[in-house]
Amino acid sequence: MPSLKASAATAEIAVVGSIRPLLEAPLRASALLIEGDVPVCIVSCDVLGLARDLSDEIANKIVETCRVPHDNILVTCTHTHHAAPNTMQIYMSPRNEEMSRATVAAAIEAAQKARKDLDAAAGKPNECEAEMLFALGQEFTIGENSRWLMPDGQITWYGHDESQMIRPTGPHDVDLPVLAFRRASSGEAPGKFAGVLFCHGTHNIGTLNPKPGTRSPGFFGLAAQELERQHGAPFLFVPGAFGSSHRRDSHVKGPEAMTRVVAAVNDALARLRPTLFGPIASFKRPFTCQYRRFDEAKEAARVNRWCRRWFDAKQAESLERTYAEVRKAMADKRGKTFETVLQVIRLGDAAIVGIPGEMFARLGLDIRRRSPFRNTVVIGLANDEIGYIPDREGHKLDGYQTWFCGHSQLEPGVARRWSRPRSRSSKRRTPGRRRRGQTSSRSA
Repeated sequence: MPSLKASAATAEIAVVGSIRPLLEAPLRASALLIEGDVPVCIVSCDVLGLARDLSDEIANKIVETCRVPHDNILVTCTHTHHAAPNTMQIYMSPRNEEMSRATVAAAIEAAQKARKDLDAAAGKPNECEAEMLFALGQEFTIGENSRWLMPDGQITWYGHDESQMIRPTGPHDVDLPVLAFRRASSGEAPGKFAGVLFCHGTHNIGTLNPKPGTRSPGFFGLAAQELERQHGAPFLFVPGAFGSSHRRDSHVKGPEAMTRVVAAVNDALARLRPTLFGPIASFKRPFTCQYRRFDEAKEAARVNRWCRRWFDAKQAESLERTYAEVRKAMADKRGKTFETVLQVIRLGDAAIVGIPGEMFARLGLDIRRRSPFRNTVVIGLANDEIGYIPDREGHKLDGYQTWFCGHSQLEPGVARRWSRPRSRSSKRRTPGRRRRGQTSSRSA
């Protein structure tokens, strides 16, 4: 079996113009290159999200210049809400092409730097070989399931009276998996990290500077940069199943949230254990989704009911008009299909599942629970951004994440097809196949 090699690198996203003075820390792309019997590359960018054409452009260039197969490349984003101009369409506002080009360039540069470092260390085992380690940390204070039930039966979003909140309508994944690659030890001292990946299922909203207009990697991206300063190696933050989990008007402000994430990752690093080094494999599979069929009058009524309940007339009217414009633009897509991509990466006894959107926490937990691998990490926004991915119960309860719009466009039930086990008649066993004795979840 070949030795395990790893390298990680970062590159700054070249933000220009009037935005640059507003940055409290660089926006970056980070790449982790892992090489065993086959190479795998994971890239994370400090932007809100990337549609499939941009993710594919990044992957295609990595294939060309870094000798990594397309199936073995995962591109995601930290989902910072503070990286405007946006690299994805927001309501009727198109993505900013200059920012998109800068993000693509930085992602490719980071991957190329990681490949160059690995190639330069060829023949020097202590400089390129690494041990793979894993620890499951937790951080349960920086976020929560934001879909709370209100007395009138509606689900919160924002602008609500917190004293009226009854209970959350779903779980929040508090786990913080950490996957680390460490060089050989030197004497009694442990080896240095080659690169570290950590994941959490909360929206990346929060800056150090509370001033409006601050541009930032968000508290997760800031935590990754602080961890890099402490340990002398690149740290990649990747989002989990965070579609139903936010910080909202959290009493844990941005600086404290960053501090708590850093502490949680460091705690996990202190408890790292070697994972079983075995086969490395990666699969990408196209998946056909369907745009939701909707009734215009009913959709307008859903938005109206919520907006008129929590906002003044002027703000409510503005939101209703925005949603009406988006529905009109998307009306011809009703019931039609489009293609996205799903991905699974196997790293010995660890698995990474790439989901192309903002999956609700219940669905992510279900994938992890049913996985046949000892350690499973669910990564959202992987290789595409198709919006919120609610479970069926979420659709029944309604709320902002389920109103038909560009950010919530899927026909209910699509996620159940993603995690559905293969037919018993199938002889081929795949990483996500149900084990004997397990039952299929009906929540998706």
